[in-house]
Amino acid sequence: MTGFALLSVGGGPKERLAEEGQRLAALVENDYGRSNCLADSPGRDQLFRLDVPAAGRYAVAVAPTGAGFDPMFWVTTGSNCEVAAVSTCLNGRATEGAGRPEAKLVDFLRADTFFLVVDARGDLAGGPFVATAQPIDRGETCGTAIPLSLPARFPGTTEGRLNNLAAQQCPAGSTSIGPEQVFRLDLDAPRSLHITVLPAANGATQGAPAPNPILYVTNDCENVDMGCAGGANAAGLGGAETLDVDLAAGTWFVVVDHPNNAGGAFLLEITER
Repeated sequence: MTGFALLSVGGGPKERLAEEGQRLAALVENDYGRSNCLADSPGRDQLFRLDVPAAGRYAVAVAPTGAGFDPMFWVTTGSNCEVAAVSTCLNGRATEGAGRPEAKLVDFLRADTFFLVVDARGDLAGGPFVATAQPIDRGETCGTAIPLSLPARFPGTTEGRLNNLAAQQCPAGSTSIGPEQVFRLDLDAPRSLHITVLPAANGATQGAPAPNPILYVTNDCENVDMGCAGGANAAGLGGAETLDVDLAAGTWFVVVDHPNNAGGAFLLEITER
C-alpha cells in the first residue's frame, strides 16, 4: 500500500519533500489507478496529505527529475484507502510529456485535510519527482519571495500571477511584462551558481502558447535592472533557460518571469558550480 507523506502547505523544508519524491521509483505500488477528473493511471503512485490551513487558491506543481518519467496528479478529499473512490476530485493535470513539469491552480473552499495523488501516466517503473503546494500569493513579490537553500529544486507555476517586477534590460534586450514568481537566496558567502528553469511544453490553458520564461537574478526589486547580476532569455517557447552567475554575499532574488501574459508550469534548479 502507498504510504502517506505530509506535504508542507505554504512553507516548510523543500529538501524533505524532494527526498520523499525519490521513493516513487522503487518503494511504492499502483494503489490508485483511477481519478474521476483524469484518465486511468496504471503506474506507481504516491500520496501526500495536504493540511490546508485556510480556504483559498493554491498552486500545486509536480515535476519529474528524470527525463523518462511522465507524472500526472490530482487533488482530492477523502481519507486513507478511500481516496480513489471519492466523488470529489478538486482538480488535476495530465498534459505534459515525459520529463516536463505539471501544475494546476486548485481552489480549496475550506481549511481541511486533502490529498495529492502523484501517479504515472502509463504502466511504467515510475521515477523521481518533486512536488509543492503553495498559496498563490507566495512568491508574488520580493516581500513574499519563497526562500531557497542550496542546492535548490522547486516546481511551480506562473499561471494566475501578476506582473509586479519590471525588468527592461535584465537580460539585455528583454522586457519582462508577464507574470512572475520570486525566490530568495540568503548567501553568507560569495557563490558561483548554475541556474536552470525548465518550462512546460504546453500552455497553462487550452490553446495558450507554451511558456517562454525569462530568468534573472537581482538584489534590487525597485530597480531590477540596477541590481541585475545576470539574466537569460534565449531558448524560446517551451525551451529551458540556463544562467551561470557569480553572486556576492547577501540577499538575492531569483525571478522566473515572462515577456508576455502566457505563464505556466516550470521547474527551477539552482546548484553551485
